[in-house]
Amino acid sequence: MDNFKTRFEKLNKQQRQAVETIDGPVMVIAGPGSGKTELLSLRVANILRLTDTAPKNILCLTFTDAAAFNMRQRLAGLIGRAAYRVAIHTFHSFGVEIINRYPEQFYGGASFLPADDITQTEILEEIFNGLDHDNPLRSKHNGQFVYLPKVKKAIEHLKKAGLSPAEFKIILAENKRAAVCAESIIQKTFGDRVSKKMIPDAERAAEEIKRCPLTPLPGLFKPFTQALADSLAEALNISEETNSTAPLSEWKKDWTAKNDDGAIHLADNLNMEKIEALAGLYEKYGVRMREEEYYDYNDMILDAIAILKRNTGIRLDLEEQYQYILVDEFQDTNDAQMRLLRLLTSHPIHEGRPNIMAVGDDDQAIYKFQGAEISNIIDFGKIYREPAVVVLSENYRSAQEILDAARHIIKKGAGRLENILPDVKKELVAANRDIKDGAIRSKEFPSREIEYQWIVKEAKSLTQKGLPAREIAIIAREHKELETLAPYFHAAKIPIAYERSQNALEEPLVIQLIAMARFVNSVIAKEEDADEFLPEILSYPFWEIKRSLVWEISIKARAKKKPWIKIMLESDGRFREIAEFFLNLGAKANHRTAEEVLHELIGGPQLILPGDDNDGKTAALHNMFSPFRSYYFSGERFAGQRAEYLRFLSSLQAFTGTLREYHRGRPVLTADMLAFVDTHIKNNLAINNLNPFVNAEDAVQLMTAHKAKGLEFEAVFVINCQESIWGDTTRGHGNLQLPMNLPISPAGDNPDDRLRLFYVAITRAKRLLYLVSYKTDQKGKESARLGFIAPEELAPKQFRPEFVGIESTGKSAEELLAEQWDARHIGPFVPDEKALLKPLLENYQLSVTHLQNFLNVADAGPLAFFEKNLLMFPEPKTASGALGSAIHSAIHQAYKYLRNEEKLPSAEEVLSWFEGSLKDQRLNQTDFNLMLKRGQKALEIFYARKKDGFSSQDKIEFGFKSQGAVVNNAHLTGKIDRMIISGSEIIVSDFKTGKPIQSWEPADTYEKIKAWKYRAQLVFYKLLIENSRDFGGKYMVKRGVIEFIEPHRERIIDLGAEIKKEETERMEKLINIVYKKIMALDFPNTSSYSKDIKGILAFEEDLLKNIPSIIIL
Repeated sequence: MDNFKTRFEKLNKQQRQAVETIDGPVMVIAGPGSGKTELLSLRVANILRLTDTAPKNILCLTFTDAAAFNMRQRLAGLIGRAAYRVAIHTFHSFGVEIINRYPEQFYGGASFLPADDITQTEILEEIFNGLDHDNPLRSKHNGQFVYLPKVKKAIEHLKKAGLSPAEFKIILAENKRAAVCAESIIQKTFGDRVSKKMIPDAERAAEEIKRCPLTPLPGLFKPFTQALADSLAEALNISEETNSTAPLSEWKKDWTAKNDDGAIHLADNLNMEKIEALAGLYEKYGVRMREEEYYDYNDMILDAIAILKRNTGIRLDLEEQYQYILVDEFQDTNDAQMRLLRLLTSHPIHEGRPNIMAVGDDDQAIYKFQGAEISNIIDFGKIYREPAVVVLSENYRSAQEILDAARHIIKKGAGRLENILPDVKKELVAANRDIKDGAIRSKEFPSREIEYQWIVKEAKSLTQKGLPAREIAIIAREHKELETLAPYFHAAKIPIAYERSQNALEEPLVIQLIAMARFVNSVIAKEEDADEFLPEILSYPFWEIKRSLVWEISIKARAKKKPWIKIMLESDGRFREIAEFFLNLGAKANHRTAEEVLHELIGGPQLILPGDDNDGKTAALHNMFSPFRSYYFSGERFAGQRAEYLRFLSSLQAFTGTLREYHRGRPVLTADMLAFVDTHIKNNLAINNLNPFVNAEDAVQLMTAHKAKGLEFEAVFVINCQESIWGDTTRGHGNLQLPMNLPISPAGDNPDDRLRLFYVAITRAKRLLYLVSYKTDQKGKESARLGFIAPEELAPKQFRPEFVGIESTGKSAEELLAEQWDARHIGPFVPDEKALLKPLLENYQLSVTHLQNFLNVADAGPLAFFEKNLLMFPEPKTASGALGSAIHSAIHQAYKYLRNEEKLPSAEEVLSWFEGSLKDQRLNQTDFNLMLKRGQKALEIFYARKKDGFSSQDKIEFGFKSQGAVVNNAHLTGKIDRMIISGSEIIVSDFKTGKPIQSWEPADTYEKIKAWKYRAQLVFYKLLIENSRDFGGKYMVKRGVIEFIEPHRERIIDLGAEIKKEETERMEKLINIVYKKIMALDFPNTSSYSKDIKGILAFEEDLLKNIPSIIIL
C-alpha cells in the first residue's frame, strides 16, 4: 500500500474527504477533469486498507466497458492482482451476473435467448396484425404499420425507466383519475390567450391543483397533479423573473391542447386513448416474448429488479456480498438502474445510511433520460439519510482558458444543479501546474471540404512540432462526419484510430452473397425469371470472367431464346462449371440450412477436422468450388491489403452472426434468410457493424462526443460547429408522446441536452481547443455557426472565428479540388500492419480452447488459433457441436429443475429439454434426426446412471468471464460444466460427447491428442477456479474428471485424475508464455513440428525454453 500513500498525498482536500468517508452514503459532484477515477480507485483501496472487507465484497458500477477497464487498471496499480477480484461491472453486465448466478430463478428455469432487432420487430408486427380495426395505433401507410417503430421505441423507454407493463397501467389509471380533478381548473384558467392579467388566476390554479388527491406511483415518478402544479409554479416563477409571459405560454403549449371543437384540454387527456393502447401492446409484447423464450437487452435489469423484489433470499444474499457500492457517472443512470440500486441498499440494518458512493455531474449527462440528470442527484438525499456531499471544483486536465470557455457555454443551460441548489458551486479552477497556457482557436472555412483539409494540415503540423499523434482528438457530433473526414487523413499519410460504423447489408461482399443466394433460391423454386440475377453475379470479380464473355452469353441466350443457365450448360469451361455449381447447390439447398448454403457460396479450401465424436484418424481437405473466399480472404490480401481484409471479414461476421440469432427453434433455410434480409430493408433496420480501425500505435484519435466521454487529449478539434449539427432541434421527433409526469424520453431532445454534449466535447482538451466550422454546406446553402459559441457580449473573445479563405491555404482552387478527389478515392493508409490487429485484443481473456488451439501443432497451432479465435472466420456449426451443446443444455435444465423443485426431473423431461435445445441449434433435418436419435439414446443411459449423484449444491455451466481470474499477468476465462463442492474442495468435471478414451495413456495416435487436451483442460480449470473472485482463497481443486456422456459398450466411462503440482506449475508457465505471445501478435511458424502428440509436446518444450522461432505474421 506504499503506492496508496504516495497517491493519496497528492489529493486535494475535497478528494481526500471523499476517499476517507467510507461509511454511509456519499454524493460526489465531480466536474470534468476533477480526478474522479483516481478518487474511486483510492477509495476502494482505502476500504480494503481500513476494514476487513474482501475485494469481492465491493461492487463498482460504471456506464461503459471502457470506464470499467480504466477503473480496474487504476486499481491494479494500487492493490495489484486483488483488483481483479473487485466486482467492477457496467449495469447491464451486473444484470447478466445476477441472471447467471441464479439461472433457475429466471424465466421459469428455461434458457431464454436475446432477441435482436428483427425478432422484436416481427413479434410486434404479429401483435399489430391482431389488433382490432379501431385500435388508434393500427394505422398503415404503404403496407407498413405507422406506429410500430414508435411503439418499439416507447417500450424501450419504459423498460429503461424500470416500469413493467402492470406498473405502466397503474400510472395511466392514476393519471386518468387525477386529470379529472385538474382538467376543469385548467380549462377555467387557460381558456383564453396567455396574458399578464391572467397570472394571478394561474397562481391560484397551481395552488388548487396541489390540493387534488395524490397517490404514490411506482418508481420515483411524481403523481400527475403534482408534476402539473410544480411545472406551472416553475413557469410562473420564470415569468416573474423575466417579466415575460413567454415561459407561461410555453408551459401551456406543452401541457394543453385543443380538441376538434376548439376547447382547451390537458394534452395527456387527448392522448390517453393512444397511450392506453400502447400499454396493451407493451403487455402483449412481454407475453409473446416469454412465449417465444426471448428477452431483450433492457430486460436484463428489469428482470433482475423483479427477482430482487420477489425473492428476499436472493436480495439478502446480494446485500450481504456487496457491503460497499460505488457508482460512476451517476447522472446517467436511468430509473431501472436506480431501482436496482435501491433494492441492493434497502436493508433495515443500514438505517437509511448504506455504504454507497455516487459520483456524477449533471453538466455531463449525455445518456440519461430528460430531466433525471438533476433528479438523480437531488433524490440521492431523499433516498439515503444524511449523505455527505462533496463538490470537486479543482480541474487537473485543462488550462484555465478552456475551463472559462466551457463555463460560459454550460451556464446557458436552464436545468442545472447550480440553479436549483444555491450552495453548490461548480466553477472549475485549473489546478495542474504542469499544463502550459492553453489556447482556443476558432476557425471558419468556405466549405466542409476545406475545413477538413485544414484540420489534417494542422494535425500534421502539431505532430511535426513534437506532439504525439495519440494526443490529438477529432471530435464530431455524429459518426458519419468521421467517415467523411478519415480519407483526408489517409491521403495525407497520417495514422488514425476510429470506430467504423457500417450497415453490413450495404457492404459489397454481403450484397454479392445475397444476390447469389437469391439465384440459388430461384433454382429451388424453378422460377423462370432467374436469369435476372446472372448478369450481376457473373460480373463479380472473384469469377475473373471478362465482360465480353458475359455479353456473348447474353447474345446467345437472346438468339436461341433460352435461359442463361442453359446456354452456360451448353458452353465449355468456366461457364459450365459455374452453372453446374449453382444447379447442384440449388438441389442440395432443399435440405440444407441457409448457413450451409452460405458456406458453399463463400467456398475456399476448408480444413475439416474430426470432432471429438469422430472415429476418423486424420484431417481431410475438402476443396469447395466457389472462389469467393480465396479471392477476398487470401493470404496475399491479408498481407498486402490487411485493412480491407479485416473490413470485409467484419461485415461477413456481422451478417452471419445476426442471421444465426434469427428464428430460434427451427432451421433457417435459404428462403428464410432472404425474408430476413427483406424484412430488414422494409423496416429500415440496419445490421450494425462496428469495427475499430487503428493503423499505427501512435495515431490521431477520431471519435464522436459520446465516445469521447471520460477521455482527455492535449489538442482537441471539435469539428463542424454548425447550428444544424450540434444545435439541431429536430432530433427525436416523431415518437409517441408519453405522459408528462414520465420524463423518460432520451437525452438529445432539448437545448440543454445538446449543450451538455458540446460541453463534454470541449472539456476533453488539456491545452489546445479548436472550434472549426464552415460557411456553405454540400448543397451550396449557407450554414449558420453554432449558437453556443456565438461571439456575443461577455463571450470569450476566442469564440470570434477567424475566416480562412481559399487564398489563405497557400494553394489554388484546382490543387484543393485535386486533394479532395484523392481523399475520396485513395485507399486506407496503413504504416503499421500489426496495429490493425490490436483492437482484436482489447479486453482479451485466454480460454482453455484458445490455449489448446495455439499449442496444437497437429492442427496448425498458432495459425489455427489466429484464424479461428482471433479473426473468427464464420463457419456453420457442426452436427457434433450442436449435439454437445444440446446435451449440456439439457443437463443444465435438469439442475435448474432440481434447485427449484427440490427433486430430480423425470427422464422424459430431460429428453424433452434436449430435443428443444437441439431444435435451437438449427441443424438441417437430416442431421437433426441423426443427432436426436443419438443424443436421446446417450442421455437416457447417462441420466439413469448419474442422476443420483446430482446435487443442488453443484455449480453448473459456471462462467468466469466476470470473475477477474488472473494467473501472473494473463487474464483467463472459461465456462466449467460442473463444479462439485465438498467442504473447501472443488472437484472439476467436464462433460464430453463422442467416443470415450479409457485411459490417460491410450495407444491410438489421435486419442493421445485427446488425452493431452482433456488433461490440460482439468489443470487449466484448477487455475481458473483458484484465481477467481468467488472461489479463490476459499477452495482448492485437487481432482478433476472427464465424464463421457455417450456409453462405450453400454458402460458410462469417467476418466478421473489427481492434478499434480508439477503439471500445474507447467500449465502456469505455458499460460503466461502463450498469453504474452498472443498479446504481442507473435505467432510462431510450427510447420517443422510433427503432426502428433510428440510435435505438440516438443513445441511446448521450445516455448518453455524460449527457443526463437519464425513469426508467421
